[in-house]
Amino acid sequence: MLLCLRQQHHNRPVLHIGKETVIPLSAIAYLEQQGHNIVVHLANGEQKSYYGQLDSLAPLGTSFVRSHKSYIVNLDYVQRIDEEFSIFRLVNDGVAHIKKGLLPRMKRRYEDRLIERVRLA
Repeated sequence: MLLCLRQQHHNRPVLHIGKETVIPLSAIAYLEQQGHNIVVHLANGEQKSYYGQLDSLAPLGTSFVRSHKSYIVNLDYVQRIDEEFSIFRLVNDGVAHIKKGLLPRMKRRYEDRLIERVRLA
């Protein structure tokens, strides 16, 4: 069973899954709903699948956006937006769909995140 709590672990936000699995949010490229499971796609290419629903997740932070009913994306791992197909292109050849009506908002959020990352650097 998936227990999704955003808590601090060594002063870093993490995703707690069950009693033993802890995934730093900074390691998550995107989350994908597949039936009754959430697939956590990590930036290093690993995938972890857990029983649960994306709707049960609390907000994960400013770098995460809900681009589609089946996707939550970490904008820090987006390489580009493919407007023709309405998708995010992510690291490790990841692809996350963007609901057509959300495309302008997702573009703005992505651009804002790029600016924020430049300011933080």
